[in-house]
Amino acid sequence: MTQPEASAPKPTTIVQPEVLQTIGEVLARHNTLFVHQHLSVIEGVTCGFYERENKYDIRGNDAQGELLLQARERSDCCTRVCCDPYHSLFVEIGLPVILPEPSSGDETTNETGSLTASENLPLVTLERVGCVACPCPICCCVAPKPCLSCCAWTNACTEMVTVHEGSVQGKPGAVINPRPVAVVKQPGSGGGGFTPTLEIFDKTVADESGGTGTGRRPRHPHGIETISEFPSAVMTGPQCFGGCSELCVSTHFTVTRKDDIGSSIGTVKKLRPDSCGQCCRETFTDADRVLVEFDASATPVERANVLSSVILSDFMFFEQDMFCAVKQNTLIITCCLCYCQGCLCPCPCCIPFGG
Repeated sequence: MTQPEASAPKPTTIVQPEVLQTIGEVLARHNTLFVHQHLSVIEGVTCGFYERENKYDIRGNDAQGELLLQARERSDCCTRVCCDPYHSLFVEIGLPVILPEPSSGDETTNETGSLTASENLPLVTLERVGCVACPCPICCCVAPKPCLSCCAWTNACTEMVTVHEGSVQGKPGAVINPRPVAVVKQPGSGGGGFTPTLEIFDKTVADESGGTGTGRRPRHPHGIETISEFPSAVMTGPQCFGGCSELCVSTHFTVTRKDDIGSSIGTVKKLRPDSCGQCCRETFTDADRVLVEFDASATPVERANVLSSVILSDFMFFEQDMFCAVKQNTLIITCCLCYCQGCLCPCPCCIPFGG
């Protein structure tokens, strides 16, 4: 009796989602982007104790350049304050909102800063599943991802954002009618070792008919759309960064394709302060400034995915800086943070004082 032949894997092709094409075409107006995180006065006054929702402006070239896109965090207040920077959240990215001249009949803003009828809906929403605050210790332990600060060896410890088309409803980890178009996440086996690493996964189509459609739409109408199992690009950074070193040097990341030669997509630079005011801003708040430089060969979808990686890296690496603290008559100064298999290990300098 002859054994049936094993079925060959269905051919796949990378999809170019229209929403990522739209974002990428906006970003393609400039090969250099400036990502500016808004300053929160209340965070500065409380030295970061009260965490506000992050907001970002994405501009062309520099801080005074053309406003291309805006991004805004959407998260639960209690979870954000108690679990920052490992909390669950959404980040909505859309075209800049141009408000009309105020009049008695206009409804353009509200006290919470959420989207209103006069604002543009987001083009994409980043979903990050993390920790969730709960008064019950048992419930905290079964939060979606309670161990994001640990070594990245299991799904509970691995950072990831899912990029959804448009606006989404529900909670992180329980999105209603999800429409994923890309994923950015840490490698599952140690988070890249001693190198901060984020991998980018594109949307693909498995063609049931055996064809391999091209372009924005699959050729076969019954193709199965999924996120690829294999990364198309990778973002890597230095082992040591953050802490007081941020006041002296910029932090450089590179983004390359996962092809035979590792061709470049661009570079990401977390900028050091260049004035006394920016030093104070860096010390007392987590409002960061990032410069993104794209290679001329970067496609619109690659540019959009790099922007998602930049926002995830901000929450992962630069939202938990504590330059100094006092404990048991000792001043503890964090010189830098060292990355080790997903963990950020502080390198402190301890100065005793008092009796």
